[in-house]
Amino acid sequence: MRWASEIAAKLALWLFCALCVAAAVLLAFRQGLAAFEYSFPESIEIPQSLDPANSDYVKAEGDWLFRALIPPQSAAAKARYRQALALNPFYYNHWIDWAEANWRQGDDSPAEDALRMALRLAPNRHEALRIYGDFLLEKDLKKASFYHAACIQLQPGAARAIWPVYWALGWPATQTALALLGQNPKLHQDHFREALAWIDPDEAHSLWQALSSIPQALDPPSYNAYFSYLIRHRNYEDARSLWSEIAARHYGDLPGYKSNENALFWNGDFELPLRFAGGLEWQLPNSPPKGSVIAISAARAANQDRSLWLHFDGKENVSGVLARHFFFVQPEQAYRLEFHVNALGITTSNGPFVEVAVSGLQTERVRSEAAVGTGDWLQGLSFRAPADGHWAELTVQRQRSSKLDNKILGDAWYDDFVLEIVDTPLPDDAP
Repeated sequence: MRWASEIAAKLALWLFCALCVAAAVLLAFRQGLAAFEYSFPESIEIPQSLDPANSDYVKAEGDWLFRALIPPQSAAAKARYRQALALNPFYYNHWIDWAEANWRQGDDSPAEDALRMALRLAPNRHEALRIYGDFLLEKDLKKASFYHAACIQLQPGAARAIWPVYWALGWPATQTALALLGQNPKLHQDHFREALAWIDPDEAHSLWQALSSIPQALDPPSYNAYFSYLIRHRNYEDARSLWSEIAARHYGDLPGYKSNENALFWNGDFELPLRFAGGLEWQLPNSPPKGSVIAISAARAANQDRSLWLHFDGKENVSGVLARHFFFVQPEQAYRLEFHVNALGITTSNGPFVEVAVSGLQTERVRSEAAVGTGDWLQGLSFRAPADGHWAELTVQRQRSSKLDNKILGDAWYDDFVLEIVDTPLPDDAP
């Protein structure tokens, strides 16, 4: 078959050409590397020619060969680092370079000797402590932690790159914190909040106890992070206890603390200042929806008590959560939530409203009537917590309107939220 033999001949020719091209490219690449090995940048070559006894320029050559080239020219780099040591054996950084070049090639014995020499020359340099700790990680983790802890004490900013290594190598978060972080409260706070993303509740409790033992380490963000962690893991009893501690710590000196201490709904009258961002305190958005102002204010239409004030400028179809508040409930318990609403010139039929969502296998929701127009009302919501319900969220919202006159204008004030246990849920009140 003549056509088959012609195709075979063409394929053979194409294959031969492809192999020739590949061989030429490979040869050029190897020649380029060989030339590249000794073609240093002028920023190194020219100063070195003017001062050949300066070990820093020889080190720069080694760094360029070892750290800048791909793949690294390890043998040539080691020669430069050795030359730098010969020129200046009293500079600790040259010993670190020599150690690292040997270590990366698997020569651990000369690497460790060089690192020890670097530490003898500069015992208080965090770089030397850090790399020796890194070197020991696969050999003696406890010994490595000693050098890493010393590094962190000198350079706290290095901690965030070090502690995940110990987590990855199997150390519990509490052991890591106690071994590495000393008495630095800021580092313990950062480590605690970062560890909460993956540790189990028992380890979280242990780490919280360790954090509590560090002076000045219990800051509001750490309290809030642990409270949120307990809620996520449905540890409601510990969350209740933690909130009692938070409330006493942040509000215990205020006259209104006692009246709120055992209330089912914290700070429902807004008379306590918002000293804690999170937990059972009122939470307002950092960036209110465009066209609205949200504040805890004493400038109210009816009186001068503090209340949740919502202002709409009439330029936007505002939508979303305007404020939120969390509270505890008991499973299968009936509740009645009452609150005052004062509205002044609220336009559109989609005014603000209150919604309560009780978490469980299925979230139970109840919603008040929207506040529209002008008026002053006592509203109420009745609900029963499901069998697995321990946690509820109250939100003040406004839904987007689909009507032509959807841009909301006016003001509303919400105040005097009171939550009570009842025997049987009552009908909801409407404005």
